[in-house]
Amino acid sequence: MAESEVFDADQYDFNPCIHNFKSLFFDDIPPRIKDLPSAISYYESLSDEQIESRYSIHYWETCTLGAYDSLRQGSIEYFHRSIDKRVLARREVQNVDLLLNEGKCQIMPNKEHLLITEIPAAYEKLIKGIWSEFFIAEELEAYEIANEEDSQKGMRAFMELNKKRKEMSDSEFIDCAESIISNGTKYIDYFNVDWIVSMQIQSLIWYKEFLKKVIKYGTPYLPNQIEGKRDETVRDNNKGITFNRLRRSNDGYEAITTSYKNFVSVHDRNPQWGELMLHMLENPPNGYVVSGKQRRQKVEELSIEGIEKPIDRDAFRKRFVRYFNESDIKQDNS
Repeated sequence: MAESEVFDADQYDFNPCIHNFKSLFFDDIPPRIKDLPSAISYYESLSDEQIESRYSIHYWETCTLGAYDSLRQGSIEYFHRSIDKRVLARREVQNVDLLLNEGKCQIMPNKEHLLITEIPAAYEKLIKGIWSEFFIAEELEAYEIANEEDSQKGMRAFMELNKKRKEMSDSEFIDCAESIISNGTKYIDYFNVDWIVSMQIQSLIWYKEFLKKVIKYGTPYLPNQIEGKRDETVRDNNKGITFNRLRRSNDGYEAITTSYKNFVSVHDRNPQWGELMLHMLENPPNGYVVSGKQRRQKVEELSIEGIEKPIDRDAFRKRFVRYFNESDIKQDNS
């Protein structure tokens, strides 16, 4: 994790700070660390849940940079043809504000994937700080797995397409290539709406920052020291971090999900979180040592071998909701 963060810290496509941007969560987590000893020390001080949260936010920021880049690229042709780039940029700033506040979409870039009707309400919640938690680990993990599979399929498809290149016209080749790309993994199929719309809101905010620079300098082709310099270094795929690799064997996830499946197999229904705690204590999953404190039929806390601290009822409930995406409110609080 430390090595991955240090690598990402200097990458144009991964780190908002390279663009002199701040994300919505800039005040919630420290900026990406640029030297390895400090990064190692920092990660050693974090809990598993804090590492998971940091990874999720960084991933969201990277995806948001891609959305911002699409907006910026979608406006370049308009600026190229404009007789007054500063006037055009001022108008576009107003259009971005209209979209964020009123849901009126008049911006220059392609609007196809924007969740236009959801943006104003979500923006208002983000401004007021009343937004709901939208980082769900299982969604990110499922997306990464699907994206990896689609990437492999895409590579094979491009290899087959290149074999037929001589038999095709340029337009046919381009159409086939675009078809392969369009069949890739889509955010909307894996992430919740709040995750997607917040990403679009952040990209619009960064797009507005870009427009303000155009107003200041009179050109969309900003110098490297202003816009940031893209590092073309390619990451070694073997060193990349994914959520699958981030999952720790001692974070309780495997033991809890295994017990959940065991409960369903025995009772033919899903458990409530209090029931699952009791089931884990009375019927530990194979390969795990589970102990705990119990008062009558109520388990106060669970200790799972390999986890540094016991999991109390509140911590278990939060994991239950996060792991299984269930809001379990019917509990025995006796």
